Amino acid sequence: KESFRKLVKNSIDLHLISPYQLSGPVHPDLCYGRDKEIAEIISKDNVNFAIYGNRRVGKTSLLTKLESTLKNKNKDAFHIECDSGVYSEDDLLELICTSIGIENCKLSELAKKVRVKESKYTILIDEIDKLFEVAGRDATNRILEVFRALSNEGYLTFIVAGYTSLHKASMEKDSPVFNFFNPIKLGFLSEEGAKKLAIVPMSYLGVNYEKGDSTVKQLLYFSSRHPNLIQKMCHDIIRLLDRDKSRVITENHIKEVYLSSSFSEYVEGTFFKDLQPLEKLIVVQNLLTESFSESTIYRKLRQSCPKLTLNQVDNALQNLVLTYVLERDGKNYSYSYKLFPNVLKKNRDTYFLEIYLVEEINELVHVSRDGSLTHS
Repeated sequence: KESFRKLVKNSIDLHLISPYQLSGPVHPDLCYGRDKEIAEIISKDNVNFAIYGNRRVGKTSLLTKLESTLKNKNKDAFHIECDSGVYSEDDLLELICTSIGIENCKLSELAKKVRVKESKYTILIDEIDKLFEVAGRDATNRILEVFRALSNEGYLTFIVAGYTSLHKASMEKDSPVFNFFNPIKLGFLSEEGAKKLAIVPMSYLGVNYEKGDSTVKQLLYFSSRHPNLIQKMCHDIIRLLDRDKSRVITENHIKEVYLSSSFSEYVEGTFFKDLQPLEKLIVVQNLLTESFSESTIYRKLRQSCPKLTLNQVDNALQNLVLTYVLERDGKNYSYSYKLFPNVLKKNRDTYFLEIYLVEEINELVHVSRDGSLTHS
């Protein structure tokens, strides 16, 4: 490691060998701050888990780390990505059959073939919400019913990661996943985990923080300890170090990254881009206050969108909390990423955005069974 650091220090542009990634799972060795979740899952052999969280919060990286940890314990574990080549229940079944070494079969035959193997497998399924979207609710429920039966018999254990569709299904009493998964809500990193992510990979590159812990804390403040925002800031800081031909991170480097349009766009993509129109409007209408109540939210919405119902607003708020855009403390809400209002206001004309969203929502007149808004 020491010779590698010297080589890096003397000759190589850091961005060419940077371990910080902005897409895909991070290397298992960089999955910091998830020790509690990993310990809980690993310690419960026959328990199925559902991991919920916002985009870029580390769900895929956690599954990758779990797969590596399980295999190191000589357990059969297989990681399946639902957002890559899975367009139907048959596609998912083919991947599962291939993973556990059985001939491809129909759903009705899966249980029989797994029983013949007389082995125990852990199947880690990422982006399971994609399956709900492409295969449909009925097909997904059929698959999950078989999964539940195989799990109850002790042959398969499932660890799945998803977003709002998985959470909604798990809350419906007639759903095959009701009381099937132990929920784990994946949030921001602990201070210790965030510090490790900011410091350890940099140290391998021979990079230090100018004022030590004080400079690190500034980075954690601007990122709010969100794992992917830390990765983004460190990734961009490394570019600045190459520009300055330096191996010391200063407070000016951190501020320059935070104030950049690249970082603002990245934050918007993480916390805002994929929200539904009503969820976006709730966010935009409350940018000027640190904390706001349900009654405040509803009053503002009713003034601009009088046809909205309490059920629609409540569903939108639940999704915003589930995906860590907002956090709830009793009757009040606030932004999980505390600097999000500043970033969005810098990046967007929020007055125009509010008008646009109000017009869009007022055109959405039909209400689906779950209370979400759909186009007429």
